[in-house]
Amino acid sequence: MLSKKNIQMMIRKGQPQKQRFGLRKLSIGVASVLLGLTFLGASSASADETVNQGEQAVQTELATPQPVEITGNESARQSDNDEVASSSTAEATPVSGEVTSQVVANSASAVQDQTPPSTQPVTSATPEIMGGGTVGSTSDPASDISQQNGVEIKFHDQDDYNNVLPDYVYIPGKNPGDKIMMDEILNYLPAGLEIVGNQPQEFEVTGEPLQSISVYVRHIIEEKTESKDVEQIIYGHYGTNKEILNHQVVTFTRVVRYDKYTNQYVVQDWQPSLTFQDYMVVPKDGFSANQSVVKGTTVNSDSNTVTIDVMMKKNEVRTETNTVTRTIILYLPDGTTREIVQTVVFNRDIITNPWTNETT
Repeated sequence: MLSKKNIQMMIRKGQPQKQRFGLRKLSIGVASVLLGLTFLGASSASADETVNQGEQAVQTELATPQPVEITGNESARQSDNDEVASSSTAEATPVSGEVTSQVVANSASAVQDQTPPSTQPVTSATPEIMGGGTVGSTSDPASDISQQNGVEIKFHDQDDYNNVLPDYVYIPGKNPGDKIMMDEILNYLPAGLEIVGNQPQEFEVTGEPLQSISVYVRHIIEEKTESKDVEQIIYGHYGTNKEILNHQVVTFTRVVRYDKYTNQYVVQDWQPSLTFQDYMVVPKDGFSANQSVVKGTTVNSDSNTVTIDVMMKKNEVRTETNTVTRTIILYLPDGTTREIVQTVVFNRDIITNPWTNETT
């Protein structure tokens, strides 16, 4: 359709023209089609009569040329356009009216066959994102509508250098100006994680496509302490009899941490070693032990119960006596003397340790 401002072309269209034909490459092959037809008067009516009644008539309305004043520049431009048009097309040999009518009919049929296909809505599968949202295609603006009304939540793992976890979520149905509360985000929090403190409790939706909100989380850790006891028992042997002289216990401990997000256990080591206290042996009366002090034993977490035997023997006892005599001489008045002898006997027990032969 010509613009109403294109005066030169309107003038050309109003002038008598020759029929021109050329070769054009169509989808059905190379065919000769009518390039320009100007039907004036009876010749236009005779051509239309040959078109089949089932085919749609193509009408071209030509604007009636109006007398206008053409400037020098416009005349030169019109001359150039005529030269280009004459050089781009080849003048064909005039054909009979029947051929012309057949060409018109074929052209009308070609116009009907080239009707643009009906526009069908294009649907594309979009991947689902955790949280119920979807990600649209960047090449299809219509598919981004849902993203413009939603927010992506990214969880930063404080226990992993604040790296973003793969468990991000997408909260749909949000409009610019809406508030997303931390309590709502908790509903999307993956199992085994908890929110780190000192964070905003509400976030505003800006309406930007794929708006992202960062939330810092940490792993929920269950911690328990395991323990393991190692015993030391000191037995005293009195002949055929045995009795416990001392009983000690040392306890090894270690911490076991269970990560509820990764379902992994982190187990610390036991203490490398522990040592029992020294024990001073106190035997029964009349007995001596083969060792007076039991040094503390050093054990580790894999040690079994430690047993120490202390052998007892009865002490050797002998009594020593020591006699002390005193003589008293009395001088009587008649000049005679008299001796009085007094004796004192001292006794003591000598105890000999059968293990060391020491006496006490």
